[in-house]
Amino acid sequence: MNFPLRRSLWALLSVLCFHAAPAAAQDFPAKPVRVIVPFAPGGATDVVFRLLAPKLSENLGQQALIENRAGGGSTIGMDVVAKAAPDGYTLGVANLSFGVNPSLLAKLPYDTERDFAPVSLVTIVPLGISVHPSVPARSVKELIALAKANPGSLHYASSGNGSATHMATEMFKYLTGTDIVHVPYNGGGPAVVAVIGGQVPIYTGSVPSQLQHIKSGKLVALAVTSSKPDPALPGIPTVAEAGVPGYEAVEWQGGRMARHRSARGHARPGHPAAQSRDRRIGEGSRFHGAARRGGRARGGEHARGVRRLHQEGAGDVVESDQGDGHPD
Repeated sequence: MNFPLRRSLWALLSVLCFHAAPAAAQDFPAKPVRVIVPFAPGGATDVVFRLLAPKLSENLGQQALIENRAGGGSTIGMDVVAKAAPDGYTLGVANLSFGVNPSLLAKLPYDTERDFAPVSLVTIVPLGISVHPSVPARSVKELIALAKANPGSLHYASSGNGSATHMATEMFKYLTGTDIVHVPYNGGGPAVVAVIGGQVPIYTGSVPSQLQHIKSGKLVALAVTSSKPDPALPGIPTVAEAGVPGYEAVEWQGGRMARHRSARGHARPGHPAAQSRDRRIGEGSRFHGAARRGGRARGGEHARGVRRLHQEGAGDVVESDQGDGHPD
């Protein structure tokens, strides 16, 4: 599979150099760069950055080392990034959970605005609503009818509290007036395994993480959550097309670095080299080498959406025995 990554790598490389200590910038990088993925292995975010890592290493001339630091809804890994030296050698991976955690958690070990410098929006990943083959629903309308006929009896898996998979399904519940119980897992990988194994019947997760299982018949795709159909799933409608007008939800993934201490408390201007056109990074994902401020704006949009869902009573949670509900 060909991944046209030249512009994405240029965006990341440019900003890594931009954040290197001034005295050492001309020699950057002189050692491996850590890429902190604050989620369990096997989820969509982990997979995307493992795909990027070899080319990033090749272009840097130093290893880009993926480090999984799962826990706390991504807060453990992002705390490592916040407390790292702001020298360009530690890159943190943020997704929707990073943007919504300030609205979900009473206390964070860092300030999401003050302690981080946004690097680049890297991917936009559509989600897909899928069910175990045993579920008697082969369309969104049939799933809604089944849920309304059995309120509180159906369960859905997510990759953790505050994750895109959680928020997307809560939005679906809100717009359809259905009562489906949330079961959070410790990452997207365990959530998919649970649905394939029949422990939980429904999953709204990233298209890339589900694709092989849909093709093999272990999962049945009902719809995609983006505004347009996804080429990776031909013939599968959007949720809006399938009968839920106004519905749209996607996952985003981007880079964050520790902000220079002297710059904390005010935003730094976007770096021109971090501008890039949209690119597809594989089946079900699209790369966006956007300006660094784009990731911050998207995080703010999702935070506002979370506040609205909580104000209107969405978000029932059942604890899972597979982990503590940390997103992927």
